[in-house]
Amino acid sequence: MCQLPVCPRINEGGAKIALQRKMGENCEAKVKHWKKEIETVKGASLLLKEVKDKQVGHHEDDEMRVDIDFSEENVKSYKFFEPNIFKYCQEQLSSCARDQDNLTDLDLAGAADKISRQKLPYYR
Repeated sequence: MCQLPVCPRINEGGAKIALQRKMGENCEAKVKHWKKEIETVKGASLLLKEVKDKQVGHHEDDEMRVDIDFSEENVKSYKFFEPNIFKYCQEQLSSCARDQDNLTDLDLAGAADKISRQKLPYYR
């Protein structure tokens, strides 16, 4: 133990700096997670809209169902395609789909609606 009053202050300063670094790293990790989650949800919404525009189009008969092809081979050429966003969209489609083998425009609309109603996280 040091007899000088300066020694405890030096140790306290080092502890404060270490604590501040740790808090900064934690904050940065939260910001990255927050940003990634928002980008995924927004990107999924854009990808599903692009699928609707390219595969469903506009039809006047509301009773007519249009089959969609949401395979990776088909969708990877789309502007808003990213592997993590594609996977997220697949999860949303599978939770809304009536028939997993034949996706329709109704399934697409259900997934898009589910994504649009999601509450995005706020950064604090």
